[in-house]
Amino acid sequence: MPIKAGSTILMPSGTAMNPKAKHLFIVCTDPNDDDDVVLVSIASWRNDLCDGTCVLENGCHSFVRHKSYVFFRQARIEKSATLQRGLDQRVLFPDDDVSEEVLKAAAEGLLKSKQTPWQVVRFLKRAAKGPLIEGTKSVI
Repeated sequence: MPIKAGSTILMPSGTAMNPKAKHLFIVCTDPNDDDDVVLVSIASWRNDLCDGTCVLENGCHSFVRHKSYVFFRQARIEKSATLQRGLDQRVLFPDDDVSEEVLKAAAEGLLKSKQTPWQVVRFLKRAAKGPLIEGTKSVI
């Protein structure tokens, strides 16, 4: 699976109570010249304290089965080669790509959310390639 904007990866996030649990991550940028990409995590909506910048509704992706949101606080920069190694070694698992609409909302939200780590914002403003268009609050 090529790592590109719109790809999704399931990453282990299990606990002692649920060791097989995985979280969905969206790749929000194509790899830049240094092979870096930006990832965001999807989390279940629990209450109004969740970041409402990009809310995802049931069915917007095969993994999203109830109201969820993009957890911008956990956005991070990773090497695409590292992600590919994880996929090749079956430590990470590919899932269906997100729609253009979901990708656009997540990418826009990276620059809109006050919870996006400053390193990610700086990276995006300096070097990111891919579908990054500033927008407004999104509900999908």
